Amino acid sequence: MPQLEETRGGQRPAAAPWPAQAGPLDHPPAWYYPPPPAWYAPPPAEEPPPPDGPPQKLAYSVDEAAQALGVSRSTIYNLIHRADFPALKVGNRQLISREGLAEWVRNQAGGERRRQL
Repeated sequence: MPQLEETRGGQRPAAAPWPAQAGPLDHPPAWYYPPPPAWYAPPPAEEPPPPDGPPQKLAYSVDEAAQALGVSRSTIYNLIHRADFPALKVGNRQLISREGLAEWVRNQAGGERRRQL
């Protein structure tokens, strides 16, 4: 017959003693706990950012184009009036195509006579 343990409301079976290798707090070992239910899952890991960083802009503002070329804003505004400069107007803003600007710079360095602005 199993040992009984006295309680206020009656008797119940005595708890089985924990093995001698139990921790200092005398709690059950980790293997004693059942696995978590299937619906409980840790949050999914965050996706790492794309390796190339943020996508590049298609067009520069006047300030960004001036910084990219290493010239002043007024020089960019003067260049915007040239027919071969890759500028476009969107609303009230002047934008300079990134690819067009790179091609324009290559063409300018390609052997045409130098012009001062």
